[in-house]
Amino acid sequence: IKDAAELAYFANQVNAGGKELKVTKGSDIDNTGSDSKKNFSGYYFALSADIKLDGGEWTPIGTNSRVFCGHFDGKGHTVEGLTVTGIIPYAGLFGNVADGTICNLGVSLHEDGIKVNSSTPVSAGGIVGQLAGRNSNALLCNCYVVGNGKIETGSSSGCDAGGIVGAI
Repeated sequence: IKDAAELAYFANQVNAGGKELKVTKGSDIDNTGSDSKKNFSGYYFALSADIKLDGGEWTPIGTNSRVFCGHFDGKGHTVEGLTVTGIIPYAGLFGNVADGTICNLGVSLHEDGIKVNSSTPVSAGGIVGQLAGRNSNALLCNCYVVGNGKIETGSSSGCDAGGIVGAI
């Protein structure tokens, strides 16, 4: 993944159920097979450059029903200018992750920060973290977050916010 457009395409495919992920070099990824490959489990993705989001509205990777379960290696690169706003239950660069890994990745929050509300019941009133909103058993290693923006949820109860991960 070399630029913001490819990262956004990746997020879109994960969030849409990822039937097939078209790649420029190598083989396309067919994620329609067995349950062992569901939600990109067992697949590896990597950044090949720093990504500049320039404060553009970001759609987190992984949703309530489409959890990202693959492996994501930042290769020492940074995703800069993260901004998320709207009615989103899980917010961050990654919204909802489980069972895979996220490693060697930096995330720099845009000054506009993350400001979300939730359309779901109070149990998920806005779970927000700069790297990931929700993490269920994914291994996070050698990751960091920086930035001056605020992380905010609009719910008075049932919400979680954290610098790296909102909730586990």
